[in-house]
Amino acid sequence: MVVNALIQAIPAIFNVLLVCLVFWLIFCIMGVNLFGGRFESCVNSSAELVSVALVSNKNDCLAKAHLNYTWEYPKINFDHVFSAYLALFQVVSGAVLSAVLDDSQVLAFIF
Repeated sequence: MVVNALIQAIPAIFNVLLVCLVFWLIFCIMGVNLFGGRFESCVNSSAELVSVALVSNKNDCLAKAHLNYTWEYPKINFDHVFSAYLALFQVVSGAVLSAVLDDSQVLAFIF
């Protein structure tokens, strides 16, 4: 009886899932447009962020490679829609919310 009810509920669950995915797609596209390529940062040899006053873009960071500066791409980003889906899922689930917030603090200097 319970198993039959669960089996009969599967189409309704898929409909809700589809609506959620389409709704998230809107936010993923907005995230790609707003934040695509902006979570990248310049870090020194001890993995600390380099101040924007010292290094303003990727070319400046790579030019100062003699100071052991490297250009870092975070794992959680909005560079394309699939990675935006993963970032939104991780934020909603609370799995790595602090990592996303730490990466987004780089944006405070840009805006």
